Amino acid sequence: MYLLVDKLQGDIQIWLSPPDRPDPWKNYNIACRSRHTGTVRWFLESNSLSKWKSTGLSSLLWVHGKCAWSSSLYAFTVTDGFPGL
Repeated sequence: MYLLVDKLQGDIQIWLSPPDRPDPWKNYNIACRSRHTGTVRWFLESNSLSKWKSTGLSSLLWVHGKCAWSSSLYAFTVTDGFPGL
């Protein structure tokens, strides 16, 4: 019984972390290096972000836009403001 559970757990971990998956830290570091001074400052100073931050981390802030329009930079810049994440 335990061998079956261990195998299933291993199979699930492999499925969730395929070897050809891009390294998120590599992408993060590339995005951070390409960020210019003042990138998304308007967003960081917005009322929407201030209200969201004051509600606590359990709430959801939905930010939408066109694909490939620096969504990673938004995410990285906002999460940089939360050292515990």
